[in-house]
Amino acid sequence: MYIPLTGPHYKKVNDKRIADGYTEGYYVQSKTHPIITSLEAIWYKDRKKRLPFDHIHDYLTPLSLAWWYQDGCHLKKKGNTVQKIIFSTESFTPHANLLHCKMLKDKFCLQFSTDKQNRIIFYDQFQIHYFLHLVSSYMHPFKEGKLKAHARCLFQLNPKGQLSIYLKRFL
Repeated sequence: MYIPLTGPHYKKVNDKRIADGYTEGYYVQSKTHPIITSLEAIWYKDRKKRLPFDHIHDYLTPLSLAWWYQDGCHLKKKGNTVQKIIFSTESFTPHANLLHCKMLKDKFCLQFSTDKQNRIIFYDQFQIHYFLHLVSSYMHPFKEGKLKAHARCLFQLNPKGQLSIYLKRFL
């Protein structure tokens, strides 16, 4: 399905929290399309965004996780070590975020929790590397910085839902 987009537009945002004092990036916007209108009916009620769990459960895949990660998350590093991954979910209710965490655990064996700001977050290094493994093949090259911490590992989920990790050996 093709959804028409505007061309990429440059954006510079002044932000005193950043060492350089600003961030830069490019963005695109979708144009009006019937598919977008139908998605709006699913995701918004009375112009307020909500989590349609029946829809999310059916369409939550590594690809959709990668889109979410690229658009609505922050990777916090110290040196080359990832300390945590934070998803911006503070606009949803705490109950909705807890249900979302449960769905992520049931579907992908990912152990997310929520923080004091009602964001979905995780700190566990194994979980971080497993998550990055799930989304890595769907990441846009411009978002390469969000993958640099990804170890070269093989992750395998057995029929009982248990997760195993195998570290690859490189010469």
